[in-house]
Amino acid sequence: MNLIGQQIDQYLIEAFIASGGMAEVYLARDVDLDRPVALKIMRLELARQEGFIARFQREARTIARLQHPNIVQIYSTGTTPNGQPYLAMQYVAGGTLQAQLERMTAQGQRLQPTAALQMMQQVAEALATAHAAGIIHRDLKPSNILLDSTYRPIVTDFGIAAVDTATTRLTQTGIVMGTPFYMSPEQIQGQGNVNGRSDIYTLGVILYELLAGRVPFLGPNTLALMHQHVYEPPPPLTEFAPHLTPTTIHLVNHCLAKEPEKRPLTAVNLSQSL
Repeated sequence: MNLIGQQIDQYLIEAFIASGGMAEVYLARDVDLDRPVALKIMRLELARQEGFIARFQREARTIARLQHPNIVQIYSTGTTPNGQPYLAMQYVAGGTLQAQLERMTAQGQRLQPTAALQMMQQVAEALATAHAAGIIHRDLKPSNILLDSTYRPIVTDFGIAAVDTATTRLTQTGIVMGTPFYMSPEQIQGQGNVNGRSDIYTLGVILYELLAGRVPFLGPNTLALMHQHVYEPPPPLTEFAPHLTPTTIHLVNHCLAKEPEKRPLTAVNLSQSL
């Protein structure tokens, strides 16, 4: 359905931004406050399924709990006339880190190591805020990191985030959730003890990608890729970036340790190291 030009509550839809498995995102204008917003609207075919609605609502509540300059802000929630839940969120004009990486790869370029480290340091700070609130992202990846006009990274899409408390579990042991290129070994194995160190592993994968120009594992299929994450060491960074300092290489390898207890203790520790 073409929503361009339609108004939902106070939001006038101006342009299409992106589509995912669960929702479509539009650029809209808040006509009351005269500001741009990103309007995330659940797909119509999912809006009649309670499980997806619960996940969508959970994402809204999760983001609303987190106040940090590197985490996307949520303004309001609502429902379209067709019964589709929506989130009105901060609009970030620079697109995703994934799109930026694709543009740079097409031009034979990479981020400078210093810029990559600074960007991931800010992402680590965002994760530290989430973890302090008991929230594990679990699906961090370049397409879930937005860039503003100054290249400030802003973490978004907490749709499969888990609340890490003794009494509340939003996922069940044995259910694999995440994106295979960026998943931690414990996520792949469906372990019930996924904590903040899983996000640290994923950040290490992204940092590796920024520095090497490719992700550490490129299995021919999903099962092979998962096996690599769990059992195989990543190719040495020096194969792709021979001029990196030993300190930088050690930091990436520290994040990519197979055993969670061998990674940085917290995202705060990682941020300080970066």
